[in-house]
Amino acid sequence: MTEILFAGQLTEEGFREVNALAGRKILLFWTLWIAVLVLVLAWRWGWRGLVGNPGAAAYTFGPLLLVLPFSFVLRRYTVRRHWSSNKVVQRPIKGSATDEALTWEIDGLSSNRFPWDLLLRYRDSSSLVLVYQGLNQVFYFFPHFFADREQWDEFRRLVATKLPRK
Repeated sequence: MTEILFAGQLTEEGFREVNALAGRKILLFWTLWIAVLVLVLAWRWGWRGLVGNPGAAAYTFGPLLLVLPFSFVLRRYTVRRHWSSNKVVQRPIKGSATDEALTWEIDGLSSNRFPWDLLLRYRDSSSLVLVYQGLNQVFYFFPHFFADREQWDEFRRLVATKLPRK
């Protein structure tokens, strides 16, 4: 049984990365939904309707086209607010991963051991692994939490064998 140790501290930038990876599918869904809505409305109006009545077209399409950029600004503000109001995620963490379980310890607060069968799934990118404990509850792992690249790669392989991908 190999024990893979990790330790680190989440930064605001890391918190932003965790939120971006966790919310990627939701953002994609809303972006596609708004794009389809704009295309359907444009198709229904027709080219002549759009050119012939630009004021009404701007009144109809303007808010839809502004929602997307506004949502990016709002998301950034929301993530920053959640970061500053959640002191627990700002504390150092450490733990280990074995074939049996994932251990997660928040410095000076709590220590938990989660057998793999109690964890739901995982999502990853080249610089981050999220392990889902609940629908919106994740454990986050960055490469710099591990002693070297080999342990990071071994951890990624272990997670992939124990959990389904989200």
